[in-house]
Amino acid sequence: MALHLRADGVYFGDFTDAAGEASELFDDYEEGSFSPAWHRQSGDPQWSSATQDGQYTKIGRSVHFNANFSTNSNTSAGSGDWYCGGLPFTSSNASAHQEHAVSEGRIYHSADSGDWDCRVPKNTTYVKLYKEATDTSYTANANYCIMQFTGFYVE
Repeated sequence: MALHLRADGVYFGDFTDAAGEASELFDDYEEGSFSPAWHRQSGDPQWSSATQDGQYTKIGRSVHFNANFSTNSNTSAGSGDWYCGGLPFTSSNASAHQEHAVSEGRIYHSADSGDWDCRVPKNTTYVKLYKEATDTSYTANANYCIMQFTGFYVE
């Protein structure tokens, strides 16, 4: 196999193979940042002060990301399931992708701390939190909070 640098990307293959050229061209790489925002099923939480940051790397259709969120108190908690929105790309809507697993999630807050399953449902731009032991949606209220997660999903 030959590796060729071209103006439109990196080409893996023989230049004489015109029929397979599109599948052998690597032309989709991107790095950037995003602002994770916390939402609830009913009414978004209002934080008195918050720090949030997220970074991503997109290679082909795979989006690798990490996000951090911290606050010292909330003025309104909302209710129901917790979601972290603001992911930079919409997840795949393919029937084989019901949910995309996030590799690690950690939460420290006033109501409950621990490891959580974090998943990106199909055709969304958010992460949904689940209790690791029971696989139920995460719904506890929190006054202060630090949430961190990292993972990937398919665009």
